[in-house]
Amino acid sequence: DAVVSNAGWSLVGPLEETTAGELQAQLDTHLLGPHRLVRAVLPAMRAQNAVGGKRAHLVFVGSIAGRIGLPFQGAYSASKFALAGRAQSLRLELVAFDIRGTLVEPGDVRTGFSSARRFTPAHSDDSHYREALTRALNVTLEGERTGPPPSVVADAIADVLATSSPPPRQTVGCLADRVSAWAADLLPDRLAEALKRKFFDV
Repeated sequence: DAVVSNAGWSLVGPLEETTAGELQAQLDTHLLGPHRLVRAVLPAMRAQNAVGGKRAHLVFVGSIAGRIGLPFQGAYSASKFALAGRAQSLRLELVAFDIRGTLVEPGDVRTGFSSARRFTPAHSDDSHYREALTRALNVTLEGERTGPPPSVVADAIADVLATSSPPPRQTVGCLADRVSAWAADLLPDRLAEALKRKFFDV
């Protein structure tokens, strides 16, 4: 009836010091993993809908970082932007089969995500980016430390699956994160970027 694609992890490091292989690892989890999953389940979902079963639903857990490029987490943002684009295209392609799709985009959430974060091996104390990276990462870590519990994301997914008219995308998290996503879509690019620079102290 429903499949939730939720795997995720974050690579931290300047993009200049990120290898193609490290970027590929982010894409493997956040883009290619959901792609393989969907290809595996769609035949059964389509068959179920064809015989009058429940309307099947695909939920992809993206990130607000898929709407706002994060400094020093560029590989993560790139993979989540790619997931968002894929989810939008897939939703349109599945209209004819009455299979629904929703992208749930959490902001900072208080989970084990922080401690599981990985760093590019090339990043070191003598990196040109060390000071700016430290400042930006401290902002992110504080947001995760004080963020809402993961139950808010689980509740949002449950609500999406229960509604008869699910949204294409659902932002979840504290008010500041949700406002940031809104601002990224509506503010002029230069202003939005200036606000991000100030927020992440870069």
